[in-house]
Amino acid sequence: MSRRGSLIYQAENELKSKIAYGDSRHNDKISDRKNGTNITGVKIYSINTFLTYLKQVSFFSKICESTVPEMQNDTGSPSLRG
Repeated sequence: MSRRGSLIYQAENELKSKIAYGDSRHNDKISDRKNGTNITGVKIYSINTFLTYLKQVSFFSKICESTVPEMQNDTGSPSLRG
């Protein structure tokens, strides 16, 4: 079994996978309405939004690491996914 890294590392990777700098949010919203999808709900269009999300998820992860012992995986490092 491979190590997944800390909660903060895992959360940062999840956020990075949603980065869409340079994409047109307006065009995505038009496409959402036309196709009945939710593209704009899963993308991060702004660096400031990314940094805010990262700050908040880091804060939450630190709380989880210190207060919820069940979040520790078999290697002793916290894991987002059981």
